[in-house]
Amino acid sequence: MGLSFKIILFAFLALNTKAQNIQLLSYSDKNTPVAFASLTFYNDTLLLGGTYADENGLINCILPENCSIVKISRIGFRDSIIETINLQDTIFLLEELSLLNEVVVLPDTNRLTQFIGFKKERNSQSYIAFEGAQFITKIENAFNEERQVKSFVFYVRKSKTRKNAKAKVIFFENENGKPGKQLAIEKVISIENYSKGKIEVDFKETNLMLPKEGFYAGVEWIGCLDEQENEVKSINAEDCQLALIVNDIIGQRILMQSYQRNIFLHSDFYDINKNILDDLSMIPAFGLFLYQ
Repeated sequence: MGLSFKIILFAFLALNTKAQNIQLLSYSDKNTPVAFASLTFYNDTLLLGGTYADENGLINCILPENCSIVKISRIGFRDSIIETINLQDTIFLLEELSLLNEVVVLPDTNRLTQFIGFKKERNSQSYIAFEGAQFITKIENAFNEERQVKSFVFYVRKSKTRKNAKAKVIFFENENGKPGKQLAIEKVISIENYSKGKIEVDFKETNLMLPKEGFYAGVEWIGCLDEQENEVKSINAEDCQLALIVNDIIGQRILMQSYQRNIFLHSDFYDINKNILDDLSMIPAFGLFLYQ
């Protein structure tokens, strides 16, 4: 690529994007940042991309030139939809009142637990996640009653991540075998340079319950925080890759079990096994420890 072409390309990109530094704060406590909220960019209803706030609620927001609307989302807060012409440097997010009034019932930690879901199997593969990617699978409830969740478990392999690599554990209602409304409980975790192994995320201090119909549980990849520039970087960077373990179920086609989407590119989930040509199904190695 010639130097003159590089200069022209850089000038074109500069003209077609606009940058703005934004701080997200809680409305009820204006000194509290809203960490790891997602910002989604739209041209009317067309998705254009997005990014995340960092742990201090800061975003170096680079808007596409044709972006007309920014949607800001974080569990525990109401969605904020703002026209770009009204975008301010400081944005206050309103808390969900139902969550503020919720009473948390702590379980007896001496109770026995039982694993349910999918452990890592011998026939498994790595599935690279990209910034904004959500992977979920259905966790069936084999009991005749709802059970309280102690922890969520997933597995990673060969992840090239910095210690500041982040992901969210997320949950969705089961609506007749498809992901429904997202549950109002999630956790942001640090991957911390796992090369392989099991990651267990504690939920015992929440009111997370596995209902009779089960639910969908999984992981949303945030990305890596660049310590020098103080912004979340794309998963495309060589040093920022999350490799999730996915089990290969040979000889079966299992639909309406596991789903994927990128929240910055698609609003709907798609069944990851729907278009596989071979007699094979892929199920992420996700599971729960439940209190008995």
